[in-house]
Amino acid sequence: MHCWWRLRGQADGEDRRARADCVFCAIAAGADGSRPLLYADDRVVAFHDRAPAAAVHILVCPRQHIASSYDLRKGNDAALVKHMLAIGRTLVAQHSPAGAATQFGVHLPPFTSVDHLHLHCFALPFASAFKALKYPAAVPLCGPGLNGTPWYMPAETLVQARSRSMTAPTACQTSEVHAHACIAAPEQRRRLWHAGRLGT
Repeated sequence: MHCWWRLRGQADGEDRRARADCVFCAIAAGADGSRPLLYADDRVVAFHDRAPAAAVHILVCPRQHIASSYDLRKGNDAALVKHMLAIGRTLVAQHSPAGAATQFGVHLPPFTSVDHLHLHCFALPFASAFKALKYPAAVPLCGPGLNGTPWYMPAETLVQARSRSMTAPTACQTSEVHAHACIAAPEQRRRLWHAGRLGT
């Protein structure tokens, strides 16, 4: 039995060039005039989510086409993830009242809405209880200090996982909650997603 959040790592030779059919690649290239950039550098871009789930909802994504957190390369992409989080924290602070609660994380396949890695950056509160469920902050699973759910991983956990280059299978603890998270069938999760129980 293996942890649901284990990152397998993209092959070093895999193509990361911009794709014509990717909406986030188009935004990063400045080809989508309806989505102005809040921030841009040689590695990442940031922009407002078109359907904000919280008082402030900003997305930070890499310019390279990386499909999801599962496709991050072992070790090499730790700095990229840390940079995404640093930019997200700065932008949320700039766009929210002082002292606002914040949260940062990514969805895990098959629950990603766009097949291009993007970090959700929030200033709370969420728009509804349902949105809070879609982006849960701290559910302790699969090891000390590692939080998340089968559909969402806090950015801090992603940074830890990438920094540790976790590509080998990791055995879960044997508690009921770990077993539930690890054996949840992908097809069952997809049905929940499309039925609207986990959002779109």
